Amino acid sequence: MPARASSTRPERRFAILAVAAYPRNDFSRSVIQAGQQAPSSLRPGHEPPPPPSAAPGLLDCLPLEIVHMVYRQLDLASLMSVRRSNRRSMQTVNALVPYSSLAEHAMGALAAIFKTGVASRAAVAHLYALLLTENCSVCGRFGGFICLAALSRCCFPCIEGASQLRIISRQRAVACFGIDGRRLKSAVPVVRTLPGTYSWERRSRLRRVLLVSAAEAEDAANRLRLAKDGPDHPPLPPDQRPDDPLHRLMAATSMPFLDPSTREVQQGVSCKGCQAALEDSVLSPAETRPAYERRNILYSQEGFLAHFRECSPAQRMWDESRGGTAPFKEPMWTRLGDRL
Repeated sequence: MPARASSTRPERRFAILAVAAYPRNDFSRSVIQAGQQAPSSLRPGHEPPPPPSAAPGLLDCLPLEIVHMVYRQLDLASLMSVRRSNRRSMQTVNALVPYSSLAEHAMGALAAIFKTGVASRAAVAHLYALLLTENCSVCGRFGGFICLAALSRCCFPCIEGASQLRIISRQRAVACFGIDGRRLKSAVPVVRTLPGTYSWERRSRLRRVLLVSAAEAEDAANRLRLAKDGPDHPPLPPDQRPDDPLHRLMAATSMPFLDPSTREVQQGVSCKGCQAALEDSVLSPAETRPAYERRNILYSQEGFLAHFRECSPAQRMWDESRGGTAPFKEPMWTRLGDRL
């Protein structure tokens, strides 16, 4: 009788994931990669201790629970300034669960936030909420990334194509929405891009540019116009110019999901069966795009197991592997380490 994944026992669950799922390193390489460049000041225990003399002032008189409530509401840049002020503040910040969780599990995202200049717009409580958020804010599927210009959880397909995550230059936003550049900077996150390679084509970008979310910039402009002109202010004209698709990738980075109930960290996986179906089938033009969309879906572990029960190619791999105990034919894409 063929082996099937009807059981969710831990050993079978891990075997199914090992056989039929794979991480999408090609996605992670397409966006900002700042994990290896994280400043030492972000890493607990990896920086010289601050001087013991400076005192935290009035906060020193408050209970620790109140101090942590205050610290949670700070933006990341301000929290790091407090942390560097003296040894007691460093110890207090290191004990703050949102910060320690982000530093342990999402250091690459923190480094990207700092290096792109978004840290002063990113509240620690909000970043921690993103870490505990599983699904994309646009489509509702598993989201292994964040858009820095919108500070929202998203999936890779939505980074590439969702209208809600459209990214434009700050200069273009000023021209299109009639908002002063300084006011725009105070109203929305402005991403200063990092030199590097982006997209699966590994396209190089060395010049740093300033990027914003088109939706966030338009909302900010409308709020300012409403405050100035009242409810009868004329609508903004639509921006019809084409976008630079690379800008979307230059304003995004990976962020894992931390399950709040199990404290398990997940990066998301795709289905080898869907990849094999794409490689092995002769597809019509109408079938090609849906096939690519299926192979580009990221799943949580539980989401993948639910998908597995409906995916015939993945089940055939599982059967061929004899429940994960025998060699089986993998798709060329995963055999070559998704570097085709």
